[in-house]
Order: sequence, then structure tokens, then C-alpha cells
Amino acid sequence: MNGVETESLPGMLVMTSPGVPHSFQAAMPGKTVYHELTFSLENASGAFCGDWNQLMTYYSGADNMLIPAVTLLDDSSMAIMDKHFCDLSILLKNLSGSMLPVFKGVMNMFEFLYSEVFMKKDLTRKDNALDNVKIFIEKHFNENLNLKDLGHRFFMSPEHLCRKYKETYGVSPLKYAIELKISTAKNMLLHSEQSIKEISGRLGFSDVYAFSQSFKKNTGIPPGKYRESGN
Repeated sequence: MNGVETESLPGMLVMTSPGVPHSFQAAMPGKTVYHELTFSLENASGAFCGDWNQLMTYYSGADNMLIPAVTLLDDSSMAIMDKHFCDLSILLKNLSGSMLPVFKGVMNMFEFLYSEVFMKKDLTRKDNALDNVKIFIEKHFNENLNLKDLGHRFFMSPEHLCRKYKETYGVSPLKYAIELKISTAKNMLLHSEQSIKEISGRLGFSDVYAFSQSFKKNTGIPPGKYRESGN
């Protein structure tokens, strides 16, 4: 998904939003069974293009839903989802004109996901989705991160990701990345012989000027003076 290879496990539920590239394939010969449902919601104003968080929030009437892209179902939930998929498949094969039975089938699936899967995981609070964003930032803070790419990678809108991350950790994701850059820069300035230009490049700044401006904004002094002070 989004260029990231993910190992699948029995009972894995994958939910991708519009525009997220994905493919499913067996890594080795053998029996692989999976269901895939692709659908769009449209009205006179056009297609709904929100992500799963927005969709389930609208459906449930709840606030601050945070849906993980990948959920591992237990045996019972897997059996129920399997039945929902099979029921929908039968409805679509025997479609006689009206789509109302299909809509009802999709709504039944939504109701099950909301009440028996997502709410039991208490997704209105901090969960694995945000933990994974934080871990990713900690591993890639020296790269050119932006909210659009982070949202795309973790299947959330940039606005939703930024708001929920700040509510959970007290700082925006990009601000957190800058804090990690500055903390690392301090250590490198005091405990390495690398030049300020080298440090700037290793931390992903566009140039020495951008690094110096960011460092001074966050510490109150330029990187050169910080190195000289030995703080």
C-alpha cells in the first residue's frame, strides 16, 4: 500500500481511501483467499472523496473517529465479515434493478465494523495509528517530511492527522520532526567534528541558512555560537 510492502495475516482487514495505490498478491505458491470490495458514494453534488475516518464519522455520528488502515480480526469477526462479503456477492450477482438491497448490505457491514470492531478498540483515544505516525517520524525526521505525504502513507487526511496528532502528543507532527532535528543537531555540534554544512545536510535541511534560521528560532542562538559555548 502506497509503495510499502505489508505482510498479510489471516483475518487482516485492509481499508484504503480514494487515491491510495494498492495491490494484493501471494508471496509464494499456495492457497490464498481474500475478498475485495470497491465502491464509491455519490449524490447530485458529485463523489464523496473523504477518507475512512470521515466516512465512519459521518455514518456513526460520533466525533474524532480514527480508523487504522490495517485491522486484524479475530476468528469470530472474520467469520461475520466473510458472511457479509458473501451476502453482498450474491446480491450483486442476482441484481434485478434496484440497488437498495446492496445499500442495505453495505450498511450492515458498516454497522458491524463500527459497533463490534472499531468501538471496541476505543478509537476515540490514542491508538496504534498515531503511534505508528510518531515512530515513522522518529525514524525519518532527517528527511523532507510534509503533512500531505504523511497523511497519504497513513491513510488520513493531512488536516485530520495534524489535529489528532497534536491533541494526542501536544505538538504537531512537523513541529515534532523539527524538535528531533534540533536535538540531534545539538548533539552533533558538541560531540562531532562535522561542519555546520555537513550537519545541515545530514539533518535534511535545504541549505545552511535554513538550518541556522531554524536552530536559532528554537534555541535562541546560531549553531556556531552553540558549538563555541559547549553547552
